[in-house]
Amino acid sequence: MRAVFVYGTLMRGERLSHLIQSAKPQMLVPARTQGRLVDLGDFPGLIPARRTEQWVVGEYVEFECLDSVLPQLDFEEEYLLYDQAKSVYLRRLVPVVLEGGDERWAWAYLYHRPYDPRSIIPCGNWRQHVAGRAKNNGG
Repeated sequence: MRAVFVYGTLMRGERLSHLIQSAKPQMLVPARTQGRLVDLGDFPGLIPARRTEQWVVGEYVEFECLDSVLPQLDFEEEYLLYDQAKSVYLRRLVPVVLEGGDERWAWAYLYHRPYDPRSIIPCGNWRQHVAGRAKNNGG
């Protein structure tokens, strides 16, 4: 596996995108995976879908050598490979649909903590959600 699916602060132009860009991705395209997003304040969390029409918008990022970037992403996402019960996110393989319709598999970080069901982002799109939040707050 040489790819990750990112859906929040790791996406292009977001505050942690430098972690992806510095690893020199070979491919970075808009994509989606089934799931739901939870608003955790400054960042989102991906949780499983309850219905087949629930999608999360993000980016499929492929690297020549994913091993060079995974430890840094695991650290940022508080994924503890050898103590997953204490992890904030779990790294799991998910099916991803690329912008053109091709399907691939990628690692994604799934939120692994309790959350308020009222914080689910209905549109499944972090950027759209943040833009709407800023607009509603007068920003």
